[in-house]
Amino acid sequence: MARATGATAGEWFFPSEVENQVAVPAANQVVHKEECCYTFDNQESPQGVFVCLKDFLCFGKDSVDMHWEKTNHTLYMNIKCKKTPKPKKEPTQAPAGEAQGAHAEKKTVLGLGVAGGFSLGDEDKYDVETTTSIVRLPTGRVLPLPCEGLPLRLATAVDAIMKADSVEKTDSVKSFVLGQNVVESKHAAGLVQLKNDVLVSASSWRCQHPGCTYTSNLWLNLSDGSVFCGRANNLGMGNEHALHHYTETGFPLVVKLGTLTADNAEVYSYAEDDMVSDPKLDEHLKHFGLDRRNLTKSDKTLAELELDQNEKFDWNRIQESDKPLVPVYGPGLTGLQNLGNTCYLASVMQVLFSITDFQRRYSDIANKIWRSAGADPSLDFDCQMAKLGVGLLSGHYSVPTAESSESTTEKAPPKLGVQAGIPPRHFKKVVGKEYPEFATNRQQDALEFLQFMLQTIERTNRAKNLGDPSNAIGFMVEERLQCTKSNTVRYTSRRDNTLSLLIPLEEATNYKEVHAYEVALNTWKQEQDVITKQKKLLEAFATAIASAQPTQGQQPPPPPPQQQQQQQQQQQQQQQAPATGTPKPESVRAVVPFEKVFGKLVNSESIEGFFSPAINGRTTALKTTRLLSYPEVLVVQMRRFVVDEHFQPKKIDALVAMPDKLDLECLRAKGFQDTETLMPAEATGQAPTKGATRPAPDQLIVASLESMGVDHAAAEKAAVFTSNASVEIAMDWVLDHADDPDLHKPLSDAPAAAGAGTTAALESDMSFLTDMGFTTAQAKFAMSQTDNNIERAADWLLSHSDSLDALMAASTDAGAVKKPLHPAPEVKRNTDPVSKYSLFGIISHMGPSTQSGHYVAHILKHVPNAGPNTDGRRWVLFNDNKVALSEDPPKDMGYLYFYCRDDKFSSM
Repeated sequence: MARATGATAGEWFFPSEVENQVAVPAANQVVHKEECCYTFDNQESPQGVFVCLKDFLCFGKDSVDMHWEKTNHTLYMNIKCKKTPKPKKEPTQAPAGEAQGAHAEKKTVLGLGVAGGFSLGDEDKYDVETTTSIVRLPTGRVLPLPCEGLPLRLATAVDAIMKADSVEKTDSVKSFVLGQNVVESKHAAGLVQLKNDVLVSASSWRCQHPGCTYTSNLWLNLSDGSVFCGRANNLGMGNEHALHHYTETGFPLVVKLGTLTADNAEVYSYAEDDMVSDPKLDEHLKHFGLDRRNLTKSDKTLAELELDQNEKFDWNRIQESDKPLVPVYGPGLTGLQNLGNTCYLASVMQVLFSITDFQRRYSDIANKIWRSAGADPSLDFDCQMAKLGVGLLSGHYSVPTAESSESTTEKAPPKLGVQAGIPPRHFKKVVGKEYPEFATNRQQDALEFLQFMLQTIERTNRAKNLGDPSNAIGFMVEERLQCTKSNTVRYTSRRDNTLSLLIPLEEATNYKEVHAYEVALNTWKQEQDVITKQKKLLEAFATAIASAQPTQGQQPPPPPPQQQQQQQQQQQQQQQAPATGTPKPESVRAVVPFEKVFGKLVNSESIEGFFSPAINGRTTALKTTRLLSYPEVLVVQMRRFVVDEHFQPKKIDALVAMPDKLDLECLRAKGFQDTETLMPAEATGQAPTKGATRPAPDQLIVASLESMGVDHAAAEKAAVFTSNASVEIAMDWVLDHADDPDLHKPLSDAPAAAGAGTTAALESDMSFLTDMGFTTAQAKFAMSQTDNNIERAADWLLSHSDSLDALMAASTDAGAVKKPLHPAPEVKRNTDPVSKYSLFGIISHMGPSTQSGHYVAHILKHVPNAGPNTDGRRWVLFNDNKVALSEDPPKDMGYLYFYCRDDKFSSM
């Protein structure tokens, strides 16, 4: 670009150019200035970024011309930043009477990018030099800034852009708060603090309850300065004396001692029963003579205690953090920055863009997608998918961080640092518009996000002729029901994208050891309950004795040093083993062979209480599941997350070694056979009901709903009108139709349209189908074919999308859709020639539930110097922005497994 040397600002601009090409951003107007809308170029890139002075969108060097071609906007503001490491400062001695670091900016909020919290960037590590200029396209002429004589409108716009918070930073600040969403306590502002002259020491705390010896898990009441122990739960042992004190006094706010420092504060409100923030905490502490800048950490934070609880889930094993992993860089080896619990997103997208169909649909035609994007490409789903695909696959951003070369010495080679990774901010914002839960910084279920992505991709591609990559993952399922008394059969089919496998713990090879461990654990828990009750009785006795003795208004004198040492040893032993008695048994993890897991899917499943129209009564049915098609990419879910007998989420902590090769020939669907007899649609002697034939309610789903308190009639309806999809979907149906007047009537007495619910529900269902890209007429027709059931209607539309017009034309009355069409039974069978698959991806989860913990992905990738007998591929660990060769991928601990059909594997 040519620099305007010697030219004045007045000579540089064309007449009326500023008025037509420059806008001044209003207060709170969105300004993109950190990152390109099409690429991950940013202000630190060699050419910086170019902000359009008309619409305030941001572009990199390689995409700014495209924006000019699309809009004819000619004036752009170029912003470039250069970072240089700050010299390391020697620690300075604090002035007399002040704590070390007292002059440092005080952190009052446990958050990032928020007032009083931690910085989002690295401005504390670097000096940043920013240069700006005005660039005119298409000539590329440059006017360096600052420049005297700028037109007032342009000078105002430049100043406003530089002062405005970028949309990227604003979005990060809105969503990124560490841990839980801690809100300000409603009791903090007007908290009553007693004038009782209580001063709390800066260390050596112990519970003030008579007879209690706890010196950890202590909480300071901010109203009266009392110090009592916390609750006896899995995050720390205690006798709940702090809770008892709240019950007696009503003083709500407490803060945990031992973790109280200048950078950390854990405030709990008993009245609100949650962790809270206290903006006046320093003032409240000062009332009792405490300055947290002078305090040192002596106890574990709640986050650290939760981490200790998760150790049994093998964080080290899944992340391979106990091995000297070698970082890798290059095309397809780009990490993703964690924007705050976005590891689920990163893991799923890394796998999806390892699939050829997704690469062809987005990254290979990125320029075509970008040129057809709307006015704001940062909000366009296809545009951001293409941006993410190019960012991950090009290798342009897969480079070591600047820190990689800082440790170079004569004796040691440069230390390989992790790559910076690319931040998926724009992509996450677009996804969050579609599904607001994904806009938050709460942890999500990776499977739920994967299915959301497949549905969104399918919907957005319906009106475009660019190919639907989600078809590579979808497949058709055949379900066969056989009445054991009449031997008649019923065939149904549905579309799915995940093969879900149950883990039969009873088939564990070490079942006896696991069972013995569970028995020992229950015995240990019962013993601890007895010991805890005994301790409380002794404490109550000690309290009674203490209350009978005269008090002098002060605490008793400390015991002699020897006695203090004995008490400390007893307390240490108590913390290591919270109660006396039998030691806690060591955990035993179940080992379940894959053959046993797969066998649960291959073998027939017995359904008790099945109503068979062939015998007009209830009997046992056999349900068999087979595949009508073999997808190019098969997703296998290991169902590790279940609901226990107390309706609490539980993770099945079992090892299942998944094979590298998988043959699904035994699941090939063969369809209706000449030797079989079809089950009648209605019971003998009954008039046919309106609408499509209902499936029999899955008795396992019915039983599960009944155990949750749903009556039998409603449970059967929920199973039927959700096509026996799952317990979760059926329960959602019950909640959605709780106000239906006939919900609790027996299924045989209910009208055929019971699945429709109210008129409002029907309208909502229709809206859902039209949002999928179908016309209103098509949606109405589909509902008529599926008994007005939204889930079945959606499946019906997807499975008949190629013949919708013909089916509607064949209807008896095209103007008013009437009875469903019932063609002769169609023999469907799986004709795909290849049934063998190879494993190429694993998504693993660490933590007790999908709402917490961490996800990583292991993917088989082409890497330089892969070594012999590797086909040029090696397993690579993608742990957010860390990308490294894997030494031991956790094939037995995965949550989602990705297999590629062998005829497509070589081209991946």
